[in-house]
Amino acid sequence: SFTASCLKNANLYESPENTSNIIKSFEPGNSVFIVSKNTVNGFYNVIDPISGSIGYINQSLILPIFSKIAKIKWYFFPYIGVVF
Repeated sequence: SFTASCLKNANLYESPENTSNIIKSFEPGNSVFIVSKNTVNGFYNVIDPISGSIGYINQSLILPIFSKIAKIKWYFFPYIGVVF
């Protein structure tokens, strides 16, 4: 799963459509976990990390963070004594 942050007020729906029942509402800055990078009808399948509720949020209302941790190479220069 991937983390995402709500950009605006966002509803968590039972199914990927705005007419579906609302499970929960989120405020800007709240975090959710995205189950899959693939959207359904423009909605991400997400999990609320606090309540454990699972549902769908419109993709335009959240900012997903699809990042991979880069490998960092460390170098030491004995004459300069610098590590970066």
